[in-house]
Amino acid sequence: MRILLAEDNDFNQEIAVELLTEAGYEVTAVEDGQALLDILFAKPPRYYSLILMDLEMPVMDGHEATVQIRKHAQFAYLPIIALTAHKTDETKRRCQQEGMQDFLSKPFEASDFYQILSTWLEKNEHDLTRQEEGHALTELPALKSIDVERGFALSGRNLALYLHLLDRFRHSQVDMLLKLREFDFSQLFSLEFKRQIHTQKGVCGTIGAIQLASALEYFESQLINKIIATENDNQFQSEIKSQLSQICKLLESTIDEINDFFANDKTPQAVPAHPASDISTPQEFQELKRELIALLETGSAEAIDLFELHRLQFESRLTKSLFDAFSEALQNYNFDQACSILKT
Repeated sequence: MRILLAEDNDFNQEIAVELLTEAGYEVTAVEDGQALLDILFAKPPRYYSLILMDLEMPVMDGHEATVQIRKHAQFAYLPIIALTAHKTDETKRRCQQEGMQDFLSKPFEASDFYQILSTWLEKNEHDLTRQEEGHALTELPALKSIDVERGFALSGRNLALYLHLLDRFRHSQVDMLLKLREFDFSQLFSLEFKRQIHTQKGVCGTIGAIQLASALEYFESQLINKIIATENDNQFQSEIKSQLSQICKLLESTIDEINDFFANDKTPQAVPAHPASDISTPQEFQELKRELIALLETGSAEAIDLFELHRLQFESRLTKSLFDAFSEALQNYNFDQACSILKT
């Protein structure tokens, strides 16, 4: 069965794709509602069996995308499941009115995720318990900043995936820390800043950084509740600066703690397993390279997954310095630099 996923949060997208793939589904992942519509309308009727729809996305959000889908009778059969961090009854009612069939709160447990899929895809009930492939939870650190058990559960109890997410978090959040420290109050009510805070909250919740996620959730609520505040509201500015300072401290300590763990960990870093590459000819590799460049140019997180799938092919064809630079650029989400390296 084919599932279409719209999710702009890299962490949530990676978890969903991993869980779907391991359950035997074929998944196509996009980062906004417009991209989802473009793909859906380009395929024949009944090509996809289900849509997982994030609500808050750039370009086109999940609400508008669902409304557009429901205008077409050929998609009346297609279940749409809302993915959102908002858990209010009002949000659920709106989703139902727009034509969504069910609702899954983020971050979600793997068992809840599979249950909704089973319900709407009319699959036979199956054992949802994930095997830990010989890894015990005690192999993970007792991090003070992170509820490891919670993050591990939200990763489908897949230790390799969870360690991979922790590693991505410590690298990708350095830029966010700098942005928050250099915050300009004039950006406070911009849609982009609000989206970044909302996304950041979801990322922290996904890895189990509960205290940090709670601080971001409270900060987000302050923005919503005091939307009419102005830049001249000195008391509000003081509150915002105080909250941002606390968030920065929590984020910095979380990054440092994860860095310490990886620095002291003596075992090889675990990464999600991928099937062996099937590239065998120079022509196939050139096609692979073109596909990867296209993903990098659009800023798609699928570029990372495609690279990991064919890592050995790139390692054997690039010089060591180029391969290391390319791999590092991808790890740090510097897609422009990665694209430039690959084009050389």
